[in-house]
Amino acid sequence: MIAAILAFTVIATLLLVTLLILISISEDKEGTIASNAKHWLNTLDAVFPMIVILSVATASIAGTLFLNLYKPGKEGRDDYLSNIAVELGGIAYELFIVGLAFAWYERRKERKDATKARKEQLEKEVKREIRVERNQIQSYIPLKTDQGKIVMWQSIKRLNDLGVKDINLTHADLSVIEASKEDNVIRTILLENTSFSDASFAGVNLSRSEFINCRASGFSFTNAPVIHTNRSMFMLNAKFDGSSLQDGTFAGAYLNGASFKNVTFSREINFEGADLRNVSFDGAVGTRMNFNRCWVSDDLLSKIDSWDLDRNTFFKNHVLIMWEELISTPQFGPYKNTREVWHLANMTCFAGTTDMISKTGATTIVLLETYENEEE
Repeated sequence: MIAAILAFTVIATLLLVTLLILISISEDKEGTIASNAKHWLNTLDAVFPMIVILSVATASIAGTLFLNLYKPGKEGRDDYLSNIAVELGGIAYELFIVGLAFAWYERRKERKDATKARKEQLEKEVKREIRVERNQIQSYIPLKTDQGKIVMWQSIKRLNDLGVKDINLTHADLSVIEASKEDNVIRTILLENTSFSDASFAGVNLSRSEFINCRASGFSFTNAPVIHTNRSMFMLNAKFDGSSLQDGTFAGAYLNGASFKNVTFSREINFEGADLRNVSFDGAVGTRMNFNRCWVSDDLLSKIDSWDLDRNTFFKNHVLIMWEELISTPQFGPYKNTREVWHLANMTCFAGTTDMISKTGATTIVLLETYENEEE
């Protein structure tokens, strides 16, 4: 009898320990058995106190009835009372184990509830901050003031820090501020799946900025006017991948290493005078592009051949020109060196010119509207 009770107690204890292990494992990996055990333990809030009360009441009533109704001899009664004591001890031990498990479960549930509450509160605060920053940007866009530019840039940075990239900058004037220390920094901006139509970023250092899958028209990424600060538009390694751009200008911008992969250029897009060395137009589409006086890499032709690009429409009316630029080195004697400089030229800008070589000073002219390289 005693052995059976001990065995039952050990089995019950092992089952409880196994359930505790399963519920711990289910925190990281939801398995079928672990999930069922977790669901079963989650129902203990309502039924566990009732189970304990019924178990204690049943044990008490059964013990009282057996003690009063069972009338064996003295020796038999002593054995009976001894067995009852063992059983009651086993029940007490089981209740103790169950009580510990329940206390652990309650403590664990309290911690989870507290963590969940903190997380929900943090999410509410983040959402509120995002809403405030968005509203602040929209409220300053119509003002067109230097103070408004500073506030908008600060709001954009905070939104980016919070992981927000769908920031609507339509009609925003974010151009460089005259004689302001606020604009002597790199203003990396991260935009995705949004619009910046009619926005101006003239003269701002936007190195490594991203404008992914955006829509924009009438935008300006160009040098600041001379009457303002004459700051250059610096966009080293900027990305515009997947965007749809129309009626915009990158005139004079430093776009070395920029990416325009799979960009759809509509209407007139002006890159005149921009630095397009190491730029990628792989997969881009455009029919009214102006690349006049753009500085390009000497490997542009090989890149064009590797890009998924209709060069006959994208580079319509354009030629690649090369001339040798003189490099003077007086410290090494009277000898002078030269280097090759490659530019794009828009032939419509040379209408009426019969000799482009003498007009541009180029030594080589390569047509871009054909897959065959031709020299004049």
